[in-house]
Amino acid sequence: MLERLSALSTLLTRFWLPIQPNDSIWHMTKARNERFVVDHAVIVLGHEMNHEGEPDLIGRSRLLLASDIVRSDPRSILVTSGWAYRKDIDLSLAASMKRSAVRDLELDQKRIHCLAKSKDTVGDAVFFAEAVRAEKVTVVTSTFHQKRAERIFRFVLGADVVLDVLGTGQSPTPKQKANENQSLGVFRDTFDGIASGDFDAIRGRLKSAHPFYNGTLDVRALKRPGDRRLSCRPATFEDVKQLLEWRNAPEVRSASVEGEEISLATHSTWLRKSLSNPDRIILIFHNGIIRVGMVRFDCAEAQTLTTVSILLDPAVRGTGLAKSILKHAVSYAELQNHDLKAVARKENLPSIALFEGLGFEARTEGEFVELRRIALANDS
Repeated sequence: MLERLSALSTLLTRFWLPIQPNDSIWHMTKARNERFVVDHAVIVLGHEMNHEGEPDLIGRSRLLLASDIVRSDPRSILVTSGWAYRKDIDLSLAASMKRSAVRDLELDQKRIHCLAKSKDTVGDAVFFAEAVRAEKVTVVTSTFHQKRAERIFRFVLGADVVLDVLGTGQSPTPKQKANENQSLGVFRDTFDGIASGDFDAIRGRLKSAHPFYNGTLDVRALKRPGDRRLSCRPATFEDVKQLLEWRNAPEVRSASVEGEEISLATHSTWLRKSLSNPDRIILIFHNGIIRVGMVRFDCAEAQTLTTVSILLDPAVRGTGLAKSILKHAVSYAELQNHDLKAVARKENLPSIALFEGLGFEARTEGEFVELRRIALANDS
C-alpha cells in the first residue's frame, strides 16, 4: 500500500483533466424519488485537502482502496463525499477526490458521483442515503474511524442494506479511540429516540439538532489550518444531558461551590429557566464537533458586574482548553465593558491559578476565594 501511495504522489504534477458533467449512466437507473439505484455503491469519506485542492495523504489512501474496489466490481459506482470547507479555494472535498480518481487513478468519471453537502460522518451517511439506493454499500475510511463510521451508516441505512466498512492505515491510538468514543456519544445524544433506518426522522433531526447543519456552528472556522477547532454557540435544551453529566462528575462536584449531585429533573428545570433568563448567558464550547465545556455569565449590580462560571468535560482537563475557553469568555465580556467576578473554593488551586493567569485578582473570604477582573475600558 505504501509503495502505491508513493507512486501515486508522483502523479500530482500531471495536468488536471477537465471533468465535464456527464450523468447519462445515472439516468437509466434513476428512481422516481430521484435516488440513484445501483447494485453496489462504494462511498469514500473525505478527510482534508491542501490549498491547491489536493486530498491529503489520509484521503488519498482511502481513495486508492475505494478505487480498487470499484475496478474489481463492474456493477459498482464510486461516491465521493465532503463539502467545500476551505475559504481559499472554490472546491469541495467530493470534487477534489473525484478529480484525483480520474486524473491519478484513471477511473472512469461516469462511474463517480459527488456528494458535496456533507460536513461530517453523519452527513456523509444521511446525504448518501438521500441520493443513492444500493443493495450493497461499502464505506471506505481510516482504521481509527472505522467503528464509528459503521455505527453511523448502519443506523442511517437500517438493517436491510448489506454494509461493509473498510479502514486504511494503522490501528487507532488511545487518543484517537477516546476521541472516536466521545464523538459516538455526541451522535447517540443527538439522535436519541429515533429508530435505526427511520430516514425521515433522522434527516429531520440532523437539520434541527446537529450544530453543523442547523446554523449554530460555523464549521469553516473549525477547519482553518492551525486552528485548534475551538468554537462556541449559545446553549439549547438539547445540551441538558451533557451538562448534567459534566456537572455530576465526582471531580467536578468536589471542586464546586455547590458540590451535591443533582437529578435530571432538577437540572432540566434549572436549564429551562436559565435559557429564558435575559440576565444569564450560557455558551457551549466545541473542539471540532465535540462539546468540551460551558461558560455561564450572570449579570447583576446595575449590569456592570458579571459573574463568570466555567464547566469542563473532565476528559479534556490538562489539555490547555480551559485557558483557551476562559480567554474567549473574557474577550466576550470585555466587549460589553463588564467587570468580571468568579468564585472558587480556596483549595481549588488549579481553578484559582487559571483565573489569575488571565488577570483576575484573588480575595479570600472564608472557605471561598472571590476573583475580580476590571474591564480594560475602565482601567485608569
